[in-house]
Amino acid sequence: MDSPFIQIWLNNAMEAKERIDAQLAPPVTPEECKERLRRIEQENVRLQIEHLKKYPLVKKALAVKGLSIHGLYYDLETGVLNKIL
Repeated sequence: MDSPFIQIWLNNAMEAKERIDAQLAPPVTPEECKERLRRIEQENVRLQIEHLKKYPLVKKALAVKGLSIHGLYYDLETGVLNKIL
């Protein structure tokens, strides 16, 4: 890793990894590894939405219906864009 910012950015996703690790058995096959990574990526979208909702300005805007937050997951392999609830 050439940039210290990459490590900081990856640390932000650590909780998503921990959540998925608590739900799934350790992967054995390449397909299980791939599915686990996909689930971590999607969980990270959910986690970042949770973080956004904690900001006072965002919390206030959500309360008065002045803001909507949408999480999207783009699958690079398939080109499919999915909404994450």
